[in-house]
Amino acid sequence: MKTKRNLIQSCLLGAVLLHTCTCGAQTTVTQIAAGNQHSLFVKSDGSLWAMGWNFYGQLGDGSGNAQTNQPEMIVSNGVTTVVAAGHHSFFTIGGKLWAMGDNESGQLGDGTTNNIYVPKQIIAVIAFAAGDSHSLFTSSSGFYRDLYAMGDNGDGELGSGTFTSTNQPERIERDDTIVFGDYYVTAVAAGSYHSLLIKSDGSLWAMGYDADGQLGDGGFLRTNRAEKIVPSGVTAIAAGGLDSLFLKGDGSLWAMGDNSEGELGDPNVRTGNNNGFTNRPVQIEPSGVTAIAAGYYHNLFIKADGSLWAMGDNASGQLGDGSGNLYTNQPERIVAGGVTTIAAGGTHSLFVTSDGSLWGMGENLAGQLGISSTAYQYRPVQILGPIVPNGGFETRDFTGWALVGDFSNSVATNSGSVHSGLCAAKMGQVGSLASLSQTLNSIPGTNYLLSFWLNCDGQNPNEFSVSWNGATLLDETNLPATGWTNMQFLVTAMGTSTVLAFGFRDDPSYFDFDDVSVVPLSPPAITGIGPAGTNLVLTATNGFWNGTYLALTSTNLAQPLSQWTPVATNTLDGSGPFTIILTNGLNTSDSKRFFILRLD
Repeated sequence: MKTKRNLIQSCLLGAVLLHTCTCGAQTTVTQIAAGNQHSLFVKSDGSLWAMGWNFYGQLGDGSGNAQTNQPEMIVSNGVTTVVAAGHHSFFTIGGKLWAMGDNESGQLGDGTTNNIYVPKQIIAVIAFAAGDSHSLFTSSSGFYRDLYAMGDNGDGELGSGTFTSTNQPERIERDDTIVFGDYYVTAVAAGSYHSLLIKSDGSLWAMGYDADGQLGDGGFLRTNRAEKIVPSGVTAIAAGGLDSLFLKGDGSLWAMGDNSEGELGDPNVRTGNNNGFTNRPVQIEPSGVTAIAAGYYHNLFIKADGSLWAMGDNASGQLGDGSGNLYTNQPERIVAGGVTTIAAGGTHSLFVTSDGSLWGMGENLAGQLGISSTAYQYRPVQILGPIVPNGGFETRDFTGWALVGDFSNSVATNSGSVHSGLCAAKMGQVGSLASLSQTLNSIPGTNYLLSFWLNCDGQNPNEFSVSWNGATLLDETNLPATGWTNMQFLVTAMGTSTVLAFGFRDDPSYFDFDDVSVVPLSPPAITGIGPAGTNLVLTATNGFWNGTYLALTSTNLAQPLSQWTPVATNTLDGSGPFTIILTNGLNTSDSKRFFILRLD
């Protein structure tokens, strides 16, 4: 039995004290960035959040704390883009670049080499990138589009024609886009000690360190001026620790540089500590790639079907395959679909799925995954999102779910019947139940609404079960044909973690299963009281479908609840606002009364 103490004082027909509950719209993640041991993300409301290593101030919270393992809000609104590298970070608000973190080489561009512990505005920008100890950005001025760079230049990575570092933005290139129709820089990427550029004609340019062939010019000599590597067709770039990636307009993926950990994803390029590199671009994927991200020794990419792929170093679990292998030298599919955005850090990875959820895997020593612990994660773990991760199976696999039993006849797919979105699970275990479960974060004593959709074609034998922290909510055999049916349960959490499990068996056919959700229930709130003839009507919000609500009354607010008088009930046939009618509730001589709603 659960009680909501929401009190309304009524002076017979007089004024009431109203209590309302306002719930904000759920925000989702739109931008992500990963540094060496820290992470940043932007929500759909424009707020900037950060977690992980903070020794240099790279989180921008000004706290002086060395690290945090939970996301903390740095800026409340207005942030549009974010990048991170090494131990520093940048973001933009209204086209203005802000910086924080390590500034030993002047990479933040504020004219000093002092670390910045709270965000500091630098300059107006269009595109920007952060490397280990240097940074690049583009800006516009009248007819001109300019490329600027700042920070360490020991290997010519600034492209200034010198090897002199600078602690303030130095203009590297000015292009007249109107009078002379110059091709100008449209995208920038910064690796450990090298830089990449795309110009408006689709050409790829590179400068800086080249001992591992990461510039792709066929040599191994550093250069302090940008040199053209690919004449046209390049649409996206990513610069890693000692390697480089780029995409062409046909969706092909290309790579060059170090391959000692297999990060190029080409098994034909020798992997290992000796001669594990290529100094010319090699094609990794012929088509279908839509996004790329480069870490120190691992790389990620997304294909057109939303699948996430990874290759390279895996010693910290940053590939998310759960294999325990130290590396892989060819692309490996990690998530089957639904991935929209990726970021690769030093030894961790982040991605966003189509529902706006943020996921991560890999090293977590500094708390850079933001999961309230520092444990390494060898498979993707949800950082921010619904209580039930991947409840709609939009990843086209069982990412986030634990599987027990024979799943050879079960699949998450975008073909066949789905309730909503693009995907659903088809569960066809034969002979005995198999289990699909998650351990959810929960708040002790909190009521939750468990909801899911099930479709059964009625073929027997079949069995379906649901349990909440080991307590069986439903276990039915030989279900008839149902069509898509919504099932809901009111459940209560007893601890900070709760196991939600579903059991399936369908020998001749499949259960279709979709849209699993667990949401905390807002307590029922009395919002009004008024007469209806001789009756008294209580109006309320946050009703739960099939819930029975009991109105209790007393003239003494301090009276124990067990002594309050039940006066009316209502069992709801839907969720949301509802009323409870107190028959002849106005026939009283009491000067005032109090009411409580209780969910039985």
